[in-house]
Amino acid sequence: TGMVQCPTAAEIAQMCALPGVVAPDFWPSVTSITPTVGIANGGMTFTVTGENLVNCKAVSIGGVRADVLYHFPTQSLQGRTRFVDATSGSLNATGLGLADVEVWCSVAGLCSDAAPCGVDRLSGAFNITQW
Repeated sequence: TGMVQCPTAAEIAQMCALPGVVAPDFWPSVTSITPTVGIANGGMTFTVTGENLVNCKAVSIGGVRADVLYHFPTQSLQGRTRFVDATSGSLNATGLGLADVEVWCSVAGLCSDAAPCGVDRLSGAFNITQW
């Protein structure tokens, strides 16, 4: 019955800029998604690749959380898309178009699995089509 809020990116940057605080070199970094095209009805398997993805528990495509199926060491996640509608500002009114891919992770000392704050985004990296 409460709200947990993780630090904003600006607050995290401020914390890392404090004397004696070292910026985390384990922050997630997403470099690609394959395939780059999927249908709005969902059910397609995808792989997100990057670095420091070991504590990543959530992926969203077009603002819709996908099912994360597998972690492969620290460099990739495999998941399955869910039905996507017009939930993201990058999509048109039918829910089709280029969608952002976001990966959410827990980062030691900053946030937990229950409220992940380590996020990296690939803007317009996944094209959602009708067929």
